[in-house]
Amino acid sequence: MLSIVTYCLRWTLMLTGVVVTIWYGNAKHDWTRTQGELAIVLIYVPFWFLWRLVERIAWNRNLRAAGISSSDDVWDTNQLPGKTG
Repeated sequence: MLSIVTYCLRWTLMLTGVVVTIWYGNAKHDWTRTQGELAIVLIYVPFWFLWRLVERIAWNRNLRAAGISSSDDVWDTNQLPGKTG
C-alpha cells in the first residue's frame, strides 16, 4: 500500500509544484518562458530522482513486510521477486 501511495503522490506533488513554480515565477519575478522552463528542470529533475528512491524504499519495505523478499534483497519498482527476463 505504501508503494502505491508514494507513486500517486509523486505525480500529485510534481504537477502541483510545476503549477506553483510557473505562478510564482510570473507573479513575483516576471520570468520569461525560458527562465521558467529552466527553473522547472533544475527543481524537479532532482526531485524526481529522489522521489524514485523513496518509492524504491517503500516497495522493498512492502516486499519484506509481506515475507516475499529478504532484508538483503533490493528490488526496483518495475521488478517482481521471482520473475526473470
